[in-house]
Formats: sequence, structure tokens, C-alpha cells
Amino acid sequence: MKLRAACLVALLAACSAETGREVTSPAATTGGGAITPSAQVQTAYKRFLGKRHPMVFALSEDGRAAFYRFCFTPGDCEEVRARADALSGCEDNARGIPCRIYYQAPHGVVWDGPPVLGLDGTPATP
Repeated sequence: MKLRAACLVALLAACSAETGREVTSPAATTGGGAITPSAQVQTAYKRFLGKRHPMVFALSEDGRAAFYRFCFTPGDCEEVRARADALSGCEDNARGIPCRIYYQAPHGVVWDGPPVLGLDGTPATP
């Protein structure tokens, strides 16, 4: 168990060094709470789910920006890298608003809290 934890810490440090951005633990980047995504984010999520192998969908805390990563073939994507890329892309789109993970393969929706209207199959008002 200690070796596994040490490997995860080393991997997070390597990703952080490579991307130039800090990479935090999965629990720290998973979102939660009530949020209503914009129509543009809802469309992006539908596109994401339509991909062959969706990996990670990140959503801004105000619901106005998102970014996702998918794989062309299973096993070709690194989970930690996909998370970092989705968060980084989302935060670039959100212009400084923090982003959180909404969906993470293979778990599916990892959002903690009430369903996100418009992303859970219910209508949302922008």
C-alpha cells in the first residue's frame, strides 16, 4: 500500500512538472453541489458522451465552461494526464473560474451532491 501511494505521488509530481501546472489528488478536483450548466456546456457534454471512449469531463464552478478528454482506443490514455488536461483546458476556457471533474471513466458521474440539471437528463435553464 505504501508503494502504491508513493507511485501516485511520483506520478502526480511528474505530470505537474511536465504540464507546468499543479496536479492535485482526484478527490480534491471532483466537483459537487448544485449548478446549472450553460447550453454550450450541455452540448459539449452530449458530444463527450457520444465519443467512443469518454475519459474525463470537467465543468467550471459557474457552469459556463467545460473541457473534456477521450481516447481513440481503450488503454491508450493515462487517467492522471486526462484529468490534468481536462481541468487545465476547462480553466483556460473559464478565464480563472475553478473547474471540477463531473465525469471520470470508468466510474461515470463522480459529482458529489444533487444532480447537475441539464447533464443528468433533466432540462436546465441557462
